[in-house]
Amino acid sequence: MTMEGRSLPPMGMQQCVDAATDKQMNSIGGNMRQEQCSKQDMQKAGNTIVVDSVCKVGQATATTHAVITGDFNTPIRSR
Repeated sequence: MTMEGRSLPPMGMQQCVDAATDKQMNSIGGNMRQEQCSKQDMQKAGNTIVVDSVCKVGQATATTHAVITGDFNTPIRSR
């Protein structure tokens, strides 16, 4: 993650998501995509998904480039 106009080093994030959380996140993101985003592109190749979006959040514009990797076909196991 980088922020324009800030001198912070780029940051990364690792996140584990179960089926219920994934469904909820898609529901929330789906509403934003329709109402506030001028761009929402998603490409999947093998175990990588690349998402590019431009969304209006209040008075700011958030431009996102996300690269998500993992095994999207493996069932989630309870711990």
